[in-house]
Amino acid sequence: MVSRARHEAVLIVAVAVALVCTAAVTVIALSEARGAATAGGWTISSSGRYRPQARIVDIAAVGGSDVWAVGAESVSEEPLSYGVPVLTHWDGARWTRVAPQTLPLPYGELNGISMVSGSEVWATGRLGPTAGEQRGPYVLRHDGMSWGAVPVTGLPQVGHLLPAAVRGRTWMAVAGSPVVATYTGKGWRAESLGEHVRISSITARSEDDAWVVGDRLGRAYAAHWDGGVWEALPPPTGRGVILSDVHAASATEVWAVGGEFGVNRPVLLHWDGRAWERLAVPLEHGDLSAVTAASGGRVWVAGTDRERPDRPLILRSAGRRWTKSYGPVPSGTDHVSVNALTRADGTERVWLAGSTGGGKARWGRDLILRTADPGR
Repeated sequence: MVSRARHEAVLIVAVAVALVCTAAVTVIALSEARGAATAGGWTISSSGRYRPQARIVDIAAVGGSDVWAVGAESVSEEPLSYGVPVLTHWDGARWTRVAPQTLPLPYGELNGISMVSGSEVWATGRLGPTAGEQRGPYVLRHDGMSWGAVPVTGLPQVGHLLPAAVRGRTWMAVAGSPVVATYTGKGWRAESLGEHVRISSITARSEDDAWVVGDRLGRAYAAHWDGGVWEALPPPTGRGVILSDVHAASATEVWAVGGEFGVNRPVLLHWDGRAWERLAVPLEHGDLSAVTAASGGRVWVAGTDRERPDRPLILRSAGRRWTKSYGPVPSGTDHVSVNALTRADGTERVWLAGSTGGGKARWGRDLILRTADPGR
């Protein structure tokens, strides 16, 4: 089981709205639409399910019928404002949303999710403002039956938390900072990876095998946890490269993606256990924002193509050969944001989370794609 989380480069904002609370309603179940759009081997699993200006920020799976996704609805581009959290579960047949009024944070956003098993799921977010004051991060844990709040003692009160949980250990990286914290059972023990480090993603395979990526002083940054210390292993990419996501399929198959800013070139890196290598991809200009993989060189990468901003770009590799395709979107879409990819161990089902927009709406609709069933 591999756990990972990443942070979007865009500013995450939302507007506070009124909730209509009905005590008897705790979940909202919605099946996939019949005849859902399919393209490039992908199907729309969920889109436009929530109020306008909604988006899915992260997604995690431990099986074909056990998937959690998080995000927010009623998103606005007004600074320092918050909306309503989205927390939804796929059981193999339908998406079931946990009603916001049953959560400890009825206003705010959820921006990270990590699964150890069906009975251990971690979610992170930020509380909305109360009495005009902006409030800090929040951590939730699911025990297979219900969601409960986890103390945030020891965690910085600024920045978005990126969770990575495996059996026996849970990390929280603070996006845009050098801080990584470990859960002690009562609170969090934080440490810094060094001055000027800005973490954007964390992934873990076991309690003694984890990675973070991001940037440091305008250069790509990566560090590995071996069970005792974090060791910096920065890729030799030169200046102007920021890494957005990382995934470890094995000790010798670690993948990182990002972009070369200023020239809008995609960056794909592979760690073979000894060194990083930058790989060529069939994309001249665009951003790579999410990656997942299985052992044996099967890799999925997603992002946006500057020439096709209205469709999610998906690259797939079996070995060293890469194929390019574009996922389906709702009608009226003219731009997309790809936020996360995940694959459950033991399956070939891959999930993509993001949002779509049209016209002046930056984030118009929530979007979840999955790889299509055979024969579709």
